[in-house]
This record gives sequence, structure tokens and C-alpha cells, in this order.
Amino acid sequence: MHAGAICRLENRTLLAFEKHAPPNDSEVPYTMLECVDEIRCLDDLRNFIHHKLCECENLVLEQFSMSEMQLTRRGRDCGLQFSLQGPRSVRLGAIWASDHNIIYFYDARGIRYLKVKLRQRLLPQAA
Repeated sequence: MHAGAICRLENRTLLAFEKHAPPNDSEVPYTMLECVDEIRCLDDLRNFIHHKLCECENLVLEQFSMSEMQLTRRGRDCGLQFSLQGPRSVRLGAIWASDHNIIYFYDARGIRYLKVKLRQRLLPQAA
């Protein structure tokens, strides 16, 4: 999904903007992993995203569950949005854009910190 792309989220319009951290010495810009091989199905995708979101804020995997919502564009599935509610109102998120087969990870401030390209294509209809 591109910055400013419009998607439908449970009958609501979602305008997804990507925030980027201002460049300075104390902030590291988001990183891009070239490809990830271990994700072969949607369960692998969910587990990978849950692990990465918990890793971002040093959360214990078993203590925080993750919610998931289907994203659609022009009536067609275009990906999934994942949210993890942590302690002290910490909310982390990830979006899997199925058309580009990329996962975008967002920290508690809403800043994208990681972009992961999946090597194997997953079908959003199977969600």
C-alpha cells in the first residue's frame, strides 16, 4: 500500500499515511529486510508479525494478543491490518499489503520502523 492509499476497513474509509521519523542522530530511520523466506501461510504471517511487534517494545508474546482486520480497496481484498495493545496504552501496528507482498511495521508513535518483503506470495482471500 502506498502512502495516501485509500482502503476500506469494515465499512469505513481509511486513508493510510506513512509517518517517517525526522532525520537526526538519535533516531534511526526504518530498515528494510530484503526478503523473508519462513512465511509460507497466513498463520506464519500472523506469528511473524506478533513476534516483531512484541520485540519492538520488549513485550512478552504470551501476555499480549493481536487483533486483525481485513483491508479492501475498490471491493477487493488488499491486505490485513494488525494491532497489538500493550501496557500503558501502547499500541503497535502492522499492515500487510498483499498486492506488493510487503509488511509495514509501526511503533507506538505511529512511525514506520520496519518494512519486510515476503518472498512467497500469500493470498488475502484465505484470511
